[in-house]
Amino acid sequence: SDRRKALEDEFFRQEDQRRLEELRLAMERKATAKELREVSGIDDEDVLQGLAAFGINRETLAAVTLAPLVHVAWADRRVEEKERGTILAQAHEKGIVPRSPAYDLLASWLSEPPPAELLEVWSAYVRALSPNLPEERRLELRREVMSFAREVGKAAGGTLNVGKITQRQQRVLDRIEEAFSGA
Repeated sequence: SDRRKALEDEFFRQEDQRRLEELRLAMERKATAKELREVSGIDDEDVLQGLAAFGINRETLAAVTLAPLVHVAWADRRVEEKERGTILAQAHEKGIVPRSPAYDLLASWLSEPPPAELLEVWSAYVRALSPNLPEERRLELRREVMSFAREVGKAAGGTLNVGKITQRQQRVLDRIEEAFSGA
């Protein structure tokens, strides 16, 4: 009877700990979503919560803008050095510097394949951001992203190193293009 009582107490203690941790995470995500709303101008709570759930915050939001390039690089199941260099050069252009949280996050995505959901989170981000942009800026953003994504695709050389985009890379490029079509 004492052993049964101790086991029950332990079970409920663990359950309370789990619930407290879930509550703490939910509160952190809500605070992060509020910060993201302030820096991004996006009001879509689902998008903000999705970014926050993915671990994106004020300091790492810039890395999300490079997610399409990362996915193109991983399309062939490995990141070639030239692809990595192309992405890091673009990160530098965006002001993402070594030893910053955004750079560290980007570096982790280049070392290990990021979850497929990263591209979905980026797509939702673009769709939510687009209505806040003037038409000219929206079209410019689309051109820039697609141009840089193609540049990453061509960086590894494709078949026989002739600068071609592989079929897998093209599928990712098509998904990136779809994000802008829905915007």
